[in-house]
Amino acid sequence: MLSQAKAEGEFNDINEADRVRIQLGLARGHFLIGDLLEASAILDDALRRTTGAAVLSEVEAMILHGQIAGVQGRNDEAIESLRGAASRLEGLGNDHGVAQLWFEVGAFLDEHGLYREAANAYRAAGATTGLSRTPSAVTQAPASV
Repeated sequence: MLSQAKAEGEFNDINEADRVRIQLGLARGHFLIGDLLEASAILDDALRRTTGAAVLSEVEAMILHGQIAGVQGRNDEAIESLRGAASRLEGLGNDHGVAQLWFEVGAFLDEHGLYREAANAYRAAGATTGLSRTPSAVTQAPASV
């Protein structure tokens, strides 16, 4: 099924941004079923096609690259890729897609013991959605009687 989707995506008359999104979905599908070689090949092609205008696709590709590298035990490369994705996300506005990508960065960094960076990514995800931490009881002013 993934092969058929890939073939149809190549031959249909669609714009480059949509083609990249399809490739990212295919790469993620191959990643999820454990076909890391095919996921990497599709992802490499998608990365070559991304442009500055497709920032979210580029960031998604960087995150997937980091995830693949992490599964393959190339932790330094994985962390570098996720840090690069986080850096690219910092300049983007408030968007559900941006929040989801921040969350993925945070989860990956957390899994690799980079807790401070993970906490920053989780905060960014929350801030992007408008969520914020409520003050704790210790920092709240005492109620007047």
